[in-house]
Amino acid sequence: MHSALIFLLCFAFGFQPDINSSDVQRKKKNPAISMYPDPVPEGEIQSLTLPLKRAGNLILLEVMVDGVRGNFILDTGAPHLVLNTTYFRKLNTYGEVYAAGITGRAGQGEQVRVDSLDFGGILFRNVDADRINLGHLEEKKGVRILGLLGLNLFKYLELQINLRENVVSIHRLNRNGQLIKTDSLHQVAPAHSLQLENENGLLILNGRINNKRIRFYIDTGAESCILHSGASKKVFESFTLKSTARLNGSGGKTIEVATGYLSNIQLGSLRLRRIPVTVANLNGLSSLYQTHIDGMLGYEFLNTGIISINQYNRSIYIWEG
Repeated sequence: MHSALIFLLCFAFGFQPDINSSDVQRKKKNPAISMYPDPVPEGEIQSLTLPLKRAGNLILLEVMVDGVRGNFILDTGAPHLVLNTTYFRKLNTYGEVYAAGITGRAGQGEQVRVDSLDFGGILFRNVDADRINLGHLEEKKGVRILGLLGLNLFKYLELQINLRENVVSIHRLNRNGQLIKTDSLHQVAPAHSLQLENENGLLILNGRINNKRIRFYIDTGAESCILHSGASKKVFESFTLKSTARLNGSGGKTIEVATGYLSNIQLGSLRLRRIPVTVANLNGLSSLYQTHIDGMLGYEFLNTGIISINQYNRSIYIWEG
């Protein structure tokens, strides 16, 4: 059975400098890791809660960059801030990059720097970014998308995603990686506390399926969870085929994939008994990030409860709703 459903994924942008980029950038051993300094949050506000919008299963936050306010995709699959060329043409460039996703190379862009990025009181200054054309995302979703809020923006923040109430909370951290201002949610122990790894620019959760070890990475910019087509036969014993579909990746290219359900995923104390997944080849991403990837956890994983990501402490906390 072939499904006409198009999965639009904005995940796993990998960026690599052009050969003519600066000496500092050329010294990086792994091009998938963000080459830019991790932005340090400023301002008097210690925590804030923002309403989120959805375009399909994409999570959008309204943010101001250099005085331009609009929708940005919350995307931990991107290494850093990404800007849509359409809205930021006047910024000076200092290098070239390319972006890659599940369907291959997603196009070429430029390295730029913005003066400010403001979440509404939590502020970043002099933020380096990649500028590429995101017109294909806007066309598919019918909404203005100014860019992607990538992983390194949240290095010194705890990112709390609550899809049940359609809000995202952002908390500043002290030197121990704890919230400076504790919110009501953290006064209750989470149902699950999972160990997180930041490996080569990916947030990795180790788990098991049918007693086989499996490595997922967390991508808040993905509308679907992904299972690598090269995963072991024991893993696929827990997969139930539903249909096939056309997958529209980050570069606007499409590939045919299988869709279905994956059962009995064990992630620390958390057991996912049945979760929708798309089966696709992740060899390209494994090569880009120079690590082994068995799958990716996107929107359906984020919807299992209130998810809080603390890179500093390398932890994911889950409160079940």
